[in-house]
Amino acid sequence: MKKIGSIVVAAFAVVAAHSAAAVSPGEFVRAALAHSTEYQSAQASMEAAGFGVDIARAALLPQLRAAASRQLVPNRTKPRDDSAERNETEFSATLSQTLLDMNQFSTFTQAKHLKQAAGYQLRQIEQQVILSAYTEYLKALLAKANLSALQKRKQTIGQQLMMTEVNFELGAAETTLMDELTVRAQLAVIDAEQAETERRLEAAMLVLENMIGQRPARLHELAGEAQLDSEANWQQEAQDSSLAVLAGQESLQAALAAEDAIFALSLPKASLAASAFNHGEETVGIRIEFPLFSSGGASAGISRAQAQSRSAMLKLESARRDAKLAAADALVRIETQQQRIKLLAVTRQAQERRLEATTVLSESGKGVAFQVIDAASDLAEAEVALVAARHAKLLAVLSLKAAIGRLDAAAAASYDVLFAN
Repeated sequence: MKKIGSIVVAAFAVVAAHSAAAVSPGEFVRAALAHSTEYQSAQASMEAAGFGVDIARAALLPQLRAAASRQLVPNRTKPRDDSAERNETEFSATLSQTLLDMNQFSTFTQAKHLKQAAGYQLRQIEQQVILSAYTEYLKALLAKANLSALQKRKQTIGQQLMMTEVNFELGAAETTLMDELTVRAQLAVIDAEQAETERRLEAAMLVLENMIGQRPARLHELAGEAQLDSEANWQQEAQDSSLAVLAGQESLQAALAAEDAIFALSLPKASLAASAFNHGEETVGIRIEFPLFSSGGASAGISRAQAQSRSAMLKLESARRDAKLAAADALVRIETQQQRIKLLAVTRQAQERRLEATTVLSESGKGVAFQVIDAASDLAEAEVALVAARHAKLLAVLSLKAAIGRLDAAAAASYDVLFAN
């Protein structure tokens, strides 16, 4: 009993240590996929499509059927006698093999294309979950960055208030009651902003908890900048390899196969059959069926299948256009954020030097507290803007990966190297 208890305690300790550890974006993405009901539903749909292929294949393989019948057979030698009728029971077993059935062949082809389309649709759902997980993860990080910036501003204001009071007592600086009230009013505004930011951070963490089923203890901070790993004609590649395009191609082929299957209903069918009966009779032969009349059902089915093929073709063209636009949009966002990052990096350096200079002046009694506070505020805004730009660029790179069909859990985890614990 003690051994079991120690094992349970150790297990809980492992779970607690794991839950307290910082969660990287790659780990969060994998957890989000495992917890996503939409992704699980797409997996079930793909499994169902696979069973559809098995069913269509089985229809082309040998079939063994058994039959039993009991019927009243008249005895024509005694037409008016009550005993002129007798009951006969017959048992039979039939083994058949399809030789020619274009309907079944086309149905099998349709099932294979539907399975391929379901696979691409599953990967589309995977990409959507990954992008959503990354977006929410970075949203929480940005809220933390805003909160950290506000705390630094509060710290600077507090230091400047103390410094001003000391310099005033020493006669090294002049200050007024209005100056102090103005600074304290700024502090009150920052307190309100901090409370609002804390609420936004809590809301973001609740979203993360809902996505993976547990609350992440800590998050990794983005420390690097995402880059494209190669040069390519991204828009053309998106038109060729986008998962929406690939799924649309398979759906179109499935629709064409369905059209062939409906048309094949009006064609002859042939099968080889061997039967054995309980009274000793055995038969072997080829069975040929010729459809003659379907009350307009065949022509209506063909018209419907043709309309579905046109719909699938139009959806494919729309998917190609959307893939091209998605790639172009991602490229523009990457370039835009790249330029913003360069500009904001320079701005941050300038604000850091400005803050250092005003702080030195303030400490010597030659500067004004407002100058230090304004410099600290501008530096904080520049730092948060730089973080936001890096986040936006990373999301744009991931969006480009999704546009060309290359975003999966492994690809998302490869960007963990940009994050620091």
